[in-house]
Amino acid sequence: MRALNSDPQRGRRFAHCSARGKFSSEAVPSNVATRRTGMVSSLAGDLLRPLIDLHPCDRGPLFAQGIEEYWATFSDQRLPRFALQRTLPAPFRSELLRELGRSELDVEDPRQIPRSLRSDRWHCLCESLERWSELSTDQKCSLVLLLHALCFYSLILKLLSPICERDIATKPECVELAYLHASSRYVLLAVSSTRGSR
Repeated sequence: MRALNSDPQRGRRFAHCSARGKFSSEAVPSNVATRRTGMVSSLAGDLLRPLIDLHPCDRGPLFAQGIEEYWATFSDQRLPRFALQRTLPAPFRSELLRELGRSELDVEDPRQIPRSLRSDRWHCLCESLERWSELSTDQKCSLVLLLHALCFYSLILKLLSPICERDIATKPECVELAYLHASSRYVLLAVSSTRGSR
């Protein structure tokens, strides 16, 4: 398990995809990404920025810093898998965007955000979703972990078919995907149950 923010330079970097879907790192001023996504500076927006557009994070709540670690694992398959023992409620990202006055970014699929509003990292995320069928199991796990941290639970259920018990028992690579499918389903059912009890 890697420590949060183990690389002090990571908060000032972003990753982008090459034509073949590989990643590299470069320095980028934070105000460039702010102009591109149209974010208005606020305390909530600054501290929770990774949840909004995957902006590099060097401060903020633990789960916001965790997204930076999920991104690192997603963009560099040589790194060990990262897992934060924290799952956000399904409406969290939507409510944050509404509070910031950016409801146009509230989507069920990252690809629904217009290209003109995407950060470079967000664009990489979308490219990987387009290449889903070409990804290895490890790559799919890293991608779904990132989506899970960003509260895209409905999309995860669309990407992952239920995995039978025999495959879970005999194919270790299926265990994590089965867990992420079950976790996403549980979060969404918890929301439905809460709404139904009102």
